[in-house]
Amino acid sequence: MLNKNKNMLVAVANSSEAVLFDATELRKEDLKEFAKLEHLESRKKNSDLVTDGPGYMQRDGGAATSYESKVKPKDVEAEHFAMELVKKVYDYCNSMKMEHLVIAAPTHFYNYFIKHWHHHNLNFKLEHIAKDYTKFTVKDLTATMRQHLFVK
Repeated sequence: MLNKNKNMLVAVANSSEAVLFDATELRKEDLKEFAKLEHLESRKKNSDLVTDGPGYMQRDGGAATSYESKVKPKDVEAEHFAMELVKKVYDYCNSMKMEHLVIAAPTHFYNYFIKHWHHHNLNFKLEHIAKDYTKFTVKDLTATMRQHLFVK
């Protein structure tokens, strides 16, 4: 059960969009949206994100082999967006004196987020909900967060 006086931020995200909410008064009021981010590159197809084909390396004897990165371009874009989101969330958490961050995001995107998240505040609580709630209305999201955070 959460301390009702904690300053709480809720981030709802996937690899192409994120919405940040102040959830400090979540027990009594709806979530208050205060920031929205979009990353349009993450919505593109892999083939639209690369500018050329695979590279080639010359081998001894004249034969050439192709080289393709093991990381898909969409994954690179998702990680770029996760880094952007980490910076925004960290800035908001510091400026608004947040003590608790709840991030609702698919696990794949959350893994990129947490890779770049630095725990500078030992009293800060980070919680992950492995769902994509980006299409929820504020009312539905408020009810879902109350159910997840307050009903155990």
